[in-house]
Amino acid sequence: MFQDPVLAGGLARVLAGNTNITCKARLIGWIAGERVGGIFFQDHRDLCSLCDEIATQFIQQGGVIQCSLEQLRRLSSVQEVSSQHIHGRLAELSDDHAQMIHDCEFVLTLQGDQLDSTVEDLLSRCIALHKSCANRLTSLKSTVQSQLQ
Repeated sequence: MFQDPVLAGGLARVLAGNTNITCKARLIGWIAGERVGGIFFQDHRDLCSLCDEIATQFIQQGGVIQCSLEQLRRLSSVQEVSSQHIHGRLAELSDDHAQMIHDCEFVLTLQGDQLDSTVEDLLSRCIALHKSCANRLTSLKSTVQSQLQ
């Protein structure tokens, strides 16, 4: 059992959000097709690897993974796709990456100096990956917008 319920809740939220954003990015990549799908598939691989690391750390800290997609959805700050157009979907995904950065920074802030260095490194890498994904999406949105005009 987790000794720190705040850390447990924070890591659970980060894990759920990363799992949901990974699925969402993959689905948008399938829908977008070859013109933009390649970016999503690389992000998918990177996010999957990160999810595995977060889950491993969560379990090592005493957390219990819930085997319910509904529970993951409820824990996550990532929302379902609502836009019907590729540009809107890209904007939503960009917002999701920003939310994940916020979630990771929030856990880091709450824990301060008491945070395990392995968890701190993991959350810092998570932030860096989401920033990188968000930057690629910003460029991609501009490209898609110019193709649509």
